[in-house]
Amino acid sequence: MAKTLFVNGTLMRGLALHGNLAGAEFLGEFRTRPVYRMHSINDVHPGMYRVETGGVAVAGEMYRMSDETWARVEAGEPSHLYCGPVELDDGSVVDGILYPRGQVTAAHPDISGFGDWRAYMASRTGTIEAEPYAMPFNPATAALLIIDMQRDFLEPGGFGETLGNDVSLLRGAIAPCKALLDAARARGMLVIHTREGHSPDLGDCPPTKLARGRLQTGIGDAGPMGRILVRGEAGHDIIPELYPVAGEPVIDKPGKGAFHATDLEARLRNRGIRTLLVCGVTTEVCVHTTVREANDRGFECLVVSDATGSYFPEFQRVGLDMIKAQGGIFGWVAPSATVLAVLVPGGQGERTSP
Repeated sequence: MAKTLFVNGTLMRGLALHGNLAGAEFLGEFRTRPVYRMHSINDVHPGMYRVETGGVAVAGEMYRMSDETWARVEAGEPSHLYCGPVELDDGSVVDGILYPRGQVTAAHPDISGFGDWRAYMASRTGTIEAEPYAMPFNPATAALLIIDMQRDFLEPGGFGETLGNDVSLLRGAIAPCKALLDAARARGMLVIHTREGHSPDLGDCPPTKLARGRLQTGIGDAGPMGRILVRGEAGHDIIPELYPVAGEPVIDKPGKGAFHATDLEARLRNRGIRTLLVCGVTTEVCVHTTVREANDRGFECLVVSDATGSYFPEFQRVGLDMIKAQGGIFGWVAPSATVLAVLVPGGQGERTSP
Protein backbone atom coordinates (compact mmCIF):
# COMPACT_ATOMS: atom_id res chain seq x y z
CA MET A 1 0.00 0.00 0.00
CA ALA A 2 1.38 3.43 -0.94
CA LYS A 3 2.30 5.83 1.87
CA THR A 4 2.42 9.61 1.63
CA LEU A 5 5.07 11.39 3.70
CA PHE A 6 5.83 15.07 4.37
CA VAL A 7 9.57 15.70 4.77
CA ASN A 8 10.36 19.04 6.40
CA GLY A 9 13.33 20.99 5.14
CA THR A 10 12.96 20.71 1.34
CA LEU A 11 16.37 19.04 1.40
CA MET A 12 15.65 15.56 0.14
CA ARG A 13 14.89 16.03 -3.54
CA GLY A 14 17.61 18.52 -4.39
CA LEU A 15 20.42 17.33 -2.16
CA ALA A 16 19.36 13.80 -1.20
CA LEU A 17 20.25 13.74 2.47
CA HIS A 18 18.92 10.19 2.46
CA GLY A 19 19.55 7.99 -0.54
CA ASN A 20 16.88 5.70 0.93
CA LEU A 21 14.22 7.91 -0.71
CA ALA A 22 15.25 6.47 -4.06
CA GLY A 23 12.16 5.19 -5.80
CA ALA A 24 9.75 7.52 -3.98
CA GLU A 25 7.47 9.69 -6.11
CA PHE A 26 7.95 13.42 -5.57
CA LEU A 27 4.54 15.11 -5.23
CA GLY A 28 5.62 18.72 -4.84
CA GLU A 29 6.53 21.32 -2.25
CA PHE A 30 4.11 22.04 0.58
CA ARG A 31 3.94 24.21 3.68
CA THR A 32 2.58 23.51 7.14
CA ARG A 33 0.18 25.56 9.21
CA PRO A 34 2.06 28.12 11.38
CA VAL A 35 2.09 25.84 14.42
CA TYR A 36 5.65 24.46 14.37
CA ARG A 37 9.15 25.35 15.55
CA MET A 38 12.28 24.09 13.82
CA HIS A 39 15.83 23.62 15.13
CA SER A 40 19.09 22.65 13.48
CA ILE A 41 20.24 19.31 14.88
CA ASN A 42 24.02 19.61 14.61
CA ASP A 43 23.62 21.11 11.13
CA VAL A 44 22.85 17.58 9.91
CA HIS A 45 19.04 17.65 9.76
CA PRO A 46 16.11 19.80 10.88
CA GLY A 47 14.11 19.01 14.00
CA MET A 48 10.45 20.11 13.80
CA TYR A 49 7.84 19.91 16.56
CA ARG A 50 4.34 21.33 17.15
CA VAL A 51 3.68 24.25 19.53
CA GLU A 52 0.49 25.88 20.79
CA THR A 53 1.78 29.45 20.38
CA GLY A 54 4.63 31.13 18.55
CA GLY A 55 4.69 28.68 15.67
CA VAL A 56 5.72 29.28 12.08
CA ALA A 57 4.89 27.66 8.75
CA VAL A 58 7.59 25.21 7.64
CA ALA A 59 8.37 24.37 4.03
CA GLY A 60 8.76 20.77 3.00
CA GLU A 61 8.30 18.18 0.29
CA MET A 62 5.72 15.45 -0.15
CA TYR A 63 6.54 11.94 -1.36
CA ARG A 64 4.49 8.88 -2.18
CA MET A 65 6.31 5.61 -1.62
CA SER A 66 5.82 1.87 -1.36
CA ASP A 67 5.86 0.05 1.96
CA GLU A 68 9.35 -1.21 1.09
CA THR A 69 10.67 2.31 0.49
CA TRP A 70 8.94 3.56 3.65
CA ALA A 71 10.65 0.83 5.70
CA ARG A 72 14.00 1.92 4.25
CA VAL A 73 13.30 5.58 5.06
CA GLU A 74 12.18 4.76 8.59
CA ALA A 75 15.24 2.60 9.25
CA GLY A 76 17.59 5.23 7.87
CA GLU A 77 16.36 8.22 9.87
CA PRO A 78 18.76 9.71 12.44
CA SER A 79 18.14 9.14 16.15
CA HIS A 80 14.93 10.57 17.65
CA LEU A 81 13.26 11.48 14.36
CA TYR A 82 9.87 9.82 14.06
CA CYS A 83 6.75 9.79 11.89
CA GLY A 84 3.71 11.66 13.21
CA PRO A 85 0.76 13.79 12.08
CA VAL A 86 1.64 17.08 10.36
CA GLU A 87 -0.93 19.81 9.66
CA LEU A 88 -0.63 21.45 6.25
CA ASP A 89 -1.76 24.95 5.39
CA ASP A 90 -4.60 23.58 3.23
CA GLY A 91 -6.18 22.02 6.34
CA SER A 92 -5.17 18.45 5.59
CA VAL A 93 -3.24 16.23 8.00
CA VAL A 94 -0.54 13.91 6.66
CA ASP A 95 2.26 11.76 8.02
CA GLY A 96 5.51 13.67 8.40
CA ILE A 97 8.95 13.61 9.97
CA LEU A 98 8.98 15.15 13.47
CA TYR A 99 11.49 15.59 16.29
CA PRO A 100 10.75 15.27 20.04
CA ARG A 101 10.76 18.70 21.66
CA GLY A 102 12.34 17.21 24.76
CA GLN A 103 15.44 16.22 22.77
CA VAL A 104 16.19 19.81 21.71
CA THR A 105 19.12 21.30 23.63
CA ALA A 106 21.00 24.60 23.71
CA ALA A 107 23.34 23.10 21.10
CA HIS A 108 20.44 23.00 18.61
CA PRO A 109 19.77 26.57 17.44
CA ASP A 110 16.21 27.64 16.72
CA ILE A 111 15.99 28.28 12.97
CA SER A 112 12.22 28.78 12.81
CA GLY A 113 12.74 32.26 11.35
CA PHE A 114 13.97 30.68 8.12
CA GLY A 115 10.93 28.41 7.81
CA ASP A 116 12.98 26.31 5.40
CA TRP A 117 15.95 24.05 6.07
CA ARG A 118 17.57 24.84 2.73
CA ALA A 119 17.39 28.58 3.38
CA TYR A 120 19.08 28.02 6.73
CA MET A 121 21.83 25.90 5.19
CA ALA A 122 22.43 28.56 2.53
CA SER A 123 22.96 31.07 5.35
CA ARG A 124 25.73 28.84 6.68
CA THR A 125 27.87 29.54 3.66
CA GLY A 126 31.41 30.23 4.82
CA THR A 127 34.96 29.83 3.59
CA ILE A 128 37.71 27.25 3.73
CA GLU A 129 41.20 28.62 4.25
CA ALA A 130 43.00 27.24 1.21
CA GLU A 131 45.64 28.08 -1.36
CA PRO A 132 45.86 30.33 -3.30
CA TYR A 133 43.13 32.10 -1.26
CA ALA A 134 40.09 31.31 0.89
CA MET A 135 37.43 29.38 -1.01
CA PRO A 136 33.72 30.16 -0.56
CA PHE A 137 32.03 27.00 0.70
CA ASN A 138 28.44 25.91 1.23
CA PRO A 139 28.00 22.28 2.29
CA ALA A 140 24.47 22.30 0.87
CA THR A 141 25.87 22.61 -2.67
CA ALA A 142 29.08 20.61 -2.20
CA ALA A 143 29.95 16.96 -2.74
CA LEU A 144 32.84 14.76 -1.65
CA LEU A 145 34.39 13.00 -4.65
CA ILE A 146 36.66 10.05 -3.76
CA ILE A 147 38.66 8.94 -6.76
CA ASP A 148 39.85 5.39 -7.44
CA MET A 149 40.66 4.20 -3.92
CA GLN A 150 40.79 0.66 -5.30
CA ARG A 151 42.43 -2.45 -3.90
CA ASP A 152 44.66 -3.01 -6.91
CA PHE A 153 46.17 0.45 -6.51
CA LEU A 154 46.52 0.62 -2.72
CA GLU A 155 46.89 -2.83 -1.24
CA PRO A 156 50.16 -4.79 -0.92
CA GLY A 157 50.28 -7.48 -3.55
CA GLY A 158 48.01 -5.59 -5.91
CA PHE A 159 48.61 -4.46 -9.48
CA GLY A 160 50.29 -1.22 -8.37
CA GLU A 161 52.87 -3.06 -6.31
CA THR A 162 53.55 -5.64 -9.04
CA LEU A 163 54.61 -2.73 -11.26
CA GLY A 164 57.31 -1.90 -8.71
CA ASN A 165 55.49 0.92 -6.92
CA ASP A 166 55.58 1.61 -3.18
CA VAL A 167 51.89 1.44 -2.22
CA SER A 168 52.60 2.94 1.20
CA LEU A 169 52.89 6.31 -0.58
CA LEU A 170 49.21 5.97 -1.52
CA ARG A 171 48.04 4.37 1.71
CA GLY A 172 48.93 7.53 3.61
CA ALA A 173 45.83 9.08 2.04
CA ILE A 174 43.45 6.51 3.53
CA ALA A 175 43.10 8.00 7.03
CA PRO A 176 42.47 11.58 5.80
CA CYS A 177 39.96 10.24 3.24
CA LYS A 178 38.20 8.27 5.98
CA ALA A 179 37.96 11.35 8.21
CA LEU A 180 36.49 13.38 5.33
CA LEU A 181 34.10 10.57 4.44
CA ASP A 182 32.83 10.30 8.02
CA ALA A 183 32.36 14.08 8.25
CA ALA A 184 30.60 14.34 4.89
CA ARG A 185 28.22 11.51 5.80
CA ALA A 186 27.45 13.10 9.16
CA ARG A 187 26.82 16.44 7.43
CA GLY A 188 24.43 14.85 4.93
CA MET A 189 26.58 15.76 1.94
CA LEU A 190 26.51 13.91 -1.34
CA VAL A 191 29.39 11.40 -1.48
CA ILE A 192 30.49 9.89 -4.81
CA HIS A 193 33.12 7.19 -5.33
CA THR A 194 34.85 6.34 -8.61
CA ARG A 195 36.58 3.23 -9.91
CA GLU A 196 38.72 2.97 -13.03
CA GLY A 197 38.07 -0.20 -14.96
CA HIS A 198 36.54 -1.88 -17.95
CA SER A 199 33.86 -4.35 -18.94
CA PRO A 200 34.96 -8.00 -18.99
CA ASP A 201 35.09 -8.04 -22.79
CA LEU A 202 37.31 -4.89 -22.74
CA GLY A 203 35.01 -3.39 -25.34
CA ASP A 204 35.28 0.03 -23.66
CA CYS A 205 39.08 -0.03 -23.47
CA PRO A 206 40.87 1.65 -26.40
CA PRO A 207 43.56 -0.52 -28.05
CA THR A 208 46.06 2.26 -27.39
CA LYS A 209 45.43 1.97 -23.64
CA LEU A 210 45.81 -1.80 -23.78
CA ALA A 211 49.12 -1.56 -25.63
CA ARG A 212 50.63 1.39 -23.75
CA GLY A 213 53.52 0.58 -21.42
CA ARG A 214 54.31 -2.74 -23.10
CA LEU A 215 53.44 -4.45 -19.82
CA GLN A 216 54.02 -8.16 -19.38
CA THR A 217 50.84 -8.24 -17.30
CA GLY A 218 48.37 -5.48 -18.09
CA ILE A 219 44.69 -4.57 -18.35
CA GLY A 220 42.48 -7.62 -18.64
CA ASP A 221 45.25 -10.09 -17.74
CA ALA A 222 45.12 -12.27 -14.63
CA GLY A 223 46.66 -10.43 -11.70
CA PRO A 224 47.06 -11.04 -7.97
CA MET A 225 43.44 -9.95 -7.31
CA GLY A 226 41.74 -11.17 -10.47
CA ARG A 227 41.77 -9.71 -13.96
CA ILE A 228 43.42 -6.30 -13.86
CA LEU A 229 41.13 -3.25 -14.07
CA VAL A 230 38.11 -5.36 -14.95
CA ARG A 231 34.80 -4.61 -13.29
CA GLY A 232 33.64 -7.26 -10.88
CA GLU A 233 37.13 -8.45 -10.01
CA ALA A 234 38.38 -8.17 -6.42
CA GLY A 235 41.21 -5.80 -7.26
CA HIS A 236 38.88 -3.42 -9.05
CA ASP A 237 36.79 -2.84 -5.94
CA ILE A 238 37.15 -0.05 -3.39
CA ILE A 239 39.24 -0.71 -0.29
CA PRO A 240 37.27 -1.80 2.81
CA GLU A 241 38.28 1.27 4.82
CA LEU A 242 36.36 3.56 2.45
CA TYR A 243 33.68 1.23 1.15
CA PRO A 244 30.49 2.95 -0.04
CA VAL A 245 27.33 2.66 2.00
CA ALA A 246 23.83 2.32 0.57
CA GLY A 247 22.84 5.40 -1.40
CA GLU A 248 26.39 6.52 -2.28
CA PRO A 249 26.86 6.43 -6.06
CA VAL A 250 29.84 4.57 -7.50
CA ILE A 251 30.97 5.86 -10.89
CA ASP A 252 32.65 3.18 -12.98
CA LYS A 253 34.82 5.11 -15.40
CA PRO A 254 36.75 3.67 -18.35
CA GLY A 255 39.22 6.56 -18.49
CA LYS A 256 41.35 8.70 -16.22
CA GLY A 257 38.76 11.46 -15.83
CA ALA A 258 35.58 10.80 -13.88
CA PHE A 259 33.44 12.81 -16.34
CA HIS A 260 34.47 10.95 -19.50
CA ALA A 261 31.85 8.39 -20.61
CA THR A 262 29.98 8.51 -17.27
CA ASP A 263 26.86 10.12 -15.80
CA LEU A 264 28.81 12.05 -13.14
CA GLU A 265 27.97 15.48 -14.53
CA ALA A 266 24.25 14.68 -14.71
CA ARG A 267 24.28 13.44 -11.13
CA LEU A 268 25.96 16.61 -9.89
CA ARG A 269 23.67 18.93 -11.87
CA ASN A 270 20.57 17.09 -10.67
CA ARG A 271 21.64 17.56 -7.05
CA GLY A 272 22.49 21.24 -7.44
CA ILE A 273 26.17 20.62 -6.71
CA ARG A 274 28.59 23.43 -7.49
CA THR A 275 31.66 22.56 -5.40
CA LEU A 276 33.69 19.35 -5.27
CA LEU A 277 35.97 18.31 -2.42
CA VAL A 278 38.32 15.99 -4.26
CA CYS A 279 40.49 13.26 -2.81
CA GLY A 280 41.87 9.93 -4.00
CA VAL A 281 44.63 8.60 -6.25
CA THR A 282 46.73 9.24 -8.10
CA THR A 283 47.20 12.97 -7.83
CA GLU A 284 48.88 13.54 -11.17
CA VAL A 285 46.69 11.18 -13.20
CA CYS A 286 43.04 10.53 -12.30
CA VAL A 287 42.70 13.30 -9.72
CA HIS A 288 44.25 15.89 -12.01
CA THR A 289 42.29 14.77 -15.06
CA THR A 290 39.01 14.87 -13.15
CA VAL A 291 39.70 18.30 -11.67
CA ARG A 292 40.53 19.68 -15.11
CA GLU A 293 37.33 18.19 -16.55
CA ALA A 294 35.31 19.65 -13.67
CA ASN A 295 36.92 23.05 -14.14
CA ASP A 296 35.91 23.13 -17.81
CA ARG A 297 32.34 22.29 -16.80
CA GLY A 298 32.08 25.15 -14.33
CA PHE A 299 32.52 23.26 -11.04
CA GLU A 300 34.71 24.63 -8.27
CA CYS A 301 37.22 22.09 -6.94
CA LEU A 302 39.21 21.90 -3.75
CA VAL A 303 41.82 19.13 -3.73
CA VAL A 304 42.57 17.85 -0.24
CA SER A 305 46.35 17.58 -0.24
CA ASP A 306 46.93 14.79 2.32
CA ALA A 307 43.88 12.84 1.13
CA THR A 308 45.50 12.36 -2.28
CA GLY A 309 48.61 10.41 -3.18
CA SER A 310 51.11 9.48 -5.84
CA TYR A 311 53.65 6.69 -6.24
CA PHE A 312 56.13 9.49 -7.02
CA PRO A 313 56.63 12.15 -4.32
CA GLU A 314 57.81 14.74 -6.82
CA PHE A 315 54.65 14.24 -8.88
CA GLN A 316 52.54 14.71 -5.75
CA ARG A 317 54.18 18.05 -4.99
CA VAL A 318 54.12 19.36 -8.54
CA GLY A 319 50.60 18.07 -9.16
CA LEU A 320 49.23 20.04 -6.22
CA ASP A 321 51.26 23.11 -7.18
CA MET A 322 49.78 23.06 -10.68
CA ILE A 323 46.20 23.07 -9.38
CA LYS A 324 46.67 26.20 -7.26
CA ALA A 325 49.07 28.01 -9.61
CA GLN A 326 48.24 31.32 -11.30
CA GLY A 327 45.55 32.25 -8.84
CA GLY A 328 43.98 28.79 -8.78
CA ILE A 329 43.93 27.95 -12.45
CA PHE A 330 42.26 24.60 -11.75
CA GLY A 331 41.08 25.10 -8.17
CA TRP A 332 42.14 25.22 -4.53
CA VAL A 333 44.35 23.06 -2.32
CA ALA A 334 44.02 22.58 1.44
CA PRO A 335 44.93 19.90 4.03
CA SER A 336 42.22 17.71 5.49
CA ALA A 337 42.46 19.32 8.94
CA THR A 338 41.41 22.67 7.46
CA VAL A 339 38.50 21.13 5.56
CA LEU A 340 37.36 19.13 8.58
CA ALA A 341 37.32 22.27 10.70
CA VAL A 342 34.54 23.48 8.41
CA LEU A 343 32.70 20.21 7.87
CA VAL A 344 32.48 19.17 11.51
CA PRO A 345 29.83 21.17 13.39
CA GLY A 346 31.50 23.53 15.83
CA GLY A 347 34.76 23.44 13.88
CA GLN A 348 37.06 26.44 14.23
CA GLY A 349 38.06 26.81 10.60
CA GLU A 350 34.83 28.24 9.22
CA ARG A 351 34.29 31.95 8.83
CA THR A 352 30.60 32.52 8.29
CA SER A 353 29.85 35.06 5.63
CA PRO A 354 27.82 38.10 6.72
